[in-house]
Amino acid sequence: MGNYRSAIVVVIAILVLGIGYYVSTRLIGSQKMIEPIDNNEEMDVIERWTASDVVMEEDQEIDSQVENEFPVEITKADVQNAIHSMSHSKVYATEKWRYLEPTQARIDRLVDVVKRDKNIFDLSDLYRSILKKWQVGDFSNAVSDHNSIWDLQGGTVGEATRLLTEEVEAEYRKKL
Repeated sequence: MGNYRSAIVVVIAILVLGIGYYVSTRLIGSQKMIEPIDNNEEMDVIERWTASDVVMEEDQEIDSQVENEFPVEITKADVQNAIHSMSHSKVYATEKWRYLEPTQARIDRLVDVVKRDKNIFDLSDLYRSILKKWQVGDFSNAVSDHNSIWDLQGGTVGEATRLLTEEVEAEYRKKL
């Protein structure tokens, strides 16, 4: 009878520890890193907070959608596919199979995910380089960006040859 009670106590202890570990890793994993603010920028940050001190529900919904679209556990192939697909609205290529609107929320999320897992992604410098330019609206090298990813994916058809004009880009987006 004593061995039976000891076994039950051990099983309960293991369950409690396991549940505690699971909950703590979920909570820690869901917290976002906050980078320290430079003292010179502190006033700018305070001014921005007072100018927009309420986060719109729509923005929260978009953030949630993008987090689901690009989870923290994203794979290298998913990062490549996202960059490749987002570049399609900016470049001319004879073949395009996927399209993903290059929104600020998506680009910001991918920057965060790649930055967080820079040791996991063997080409994180390339991904960050592309995404950092896009993050500030610079798509001037989208042809090279597309082709770098396209080449990594073993592309044989659909190499980008030039940037689209704004008019052609708008028409492309309408078709989708």
